[in-house]
Amino acid sequence: MRSKNYLKICILGLLVSAYSCKRDNFTKSSGGGSNQTNSANQTVVNGRLYFTDKESFQTLFDELKEAEDDKVASFVDEKGITSLRPVVTEENEKNYL
Repeated sequence: MRSKNYLKICILGLLVSAYSCKRDNFTKSSGGGSNQTNSANQTVVNGRLYFTDKESFQTLFDELKEAEDDKVASFVDEKGITSLRPVVTEENEKNYL
């Protein structure tokens, strides 16, 4: 009796964990999510930037790698993403102090 209850609890736990780990589809917006922005190859979900493929990431990376700090800061502000290392310029330094 006790082993049957233990088995039922384990199976239920596996089902719940498998269902909760379902992958979200970031390429289509359901319209109801908080803090979601879509463009052709980029999606922002909860302050994180996601790409549809590696090529679109590489293109943006190469573009921003050589860009001025002001352009990078405006991109971050425009997309509404949370940067792990914020770009501080003369215009926005008071926001970080």
